[in-house]
Amino acid sequence: MQEKIVPLIRAIKTKEPAVAMAALNVLRQIGGVADAEFVALDLLPVLWSMSLGPLLDLQQFQAFQDLIKSLSSRVESEQTKKLQVCHTHFLVFEYWIFPSI
Repeated sequence: MQEKIVPLIRAIKTKEPAVAMAALNVLRQIGGVADAEFVALDLLPVLWSMSLGPLLDLQQFQAFQDLIKSLSSRVESEQTKKLQVCHTHFLVFEYWIFPSI
């Protein structure tokens, strides 16, 4: 579902704040269920682009920034955990193959 909705939001041409804020609410919902890779590669670029809309006021811009920071933090946390697990598995594998090292 998210793979169909995000391209539609990305294709929105209007810079109208009401439209941007409605899109923000949809993207917030998608961000809550999407995996970290989708968030990083598909959602965050759309959010950044929309957050720079020339007609947004400060409060609207900050709403975008809050979601961007929250999703970025989640991506960072999940990627860190993934790399730690991979590193741990590598060390166990290395010890198993080369126990004397």
